[in-house]
Amino acid sequence: MAKVPSPVFEVDHFWSWYELALKSGWTDGLVVAPPTLERVDHVISALGRRPDEVIGIVGPKEGVATIEQIAINCVMAGCDAEHGAAAFAARKKE
Repeated sequence: MAKVPSPVFEVDHFWSWYELALKSGWTDGLVVAPPTLERVDHVISALGRRPDEVIGIVGPKEGVATIEQIAINCVMAGCDAEHGAAAFAARKKE
């Protein structure tokens, strides 16, 4: 499994995860999937890149987009590893 630098949160069940996502501003109310280490690692592995590789800067808050962050967002959106490649390609074109 890839070593990822993002914080890890332990939750008891899905609705605890959903409340955490709402409070943290990770969703606007739409249901998002929990980005488990296994799922995120699977997307990162499919991309064949290092998790800490910086892809660019993302607005509106000028955050740093890394392979790991792209993988986390893909998993939260319900994407599988193959969709992660498409999301990565779309981000590279911006």
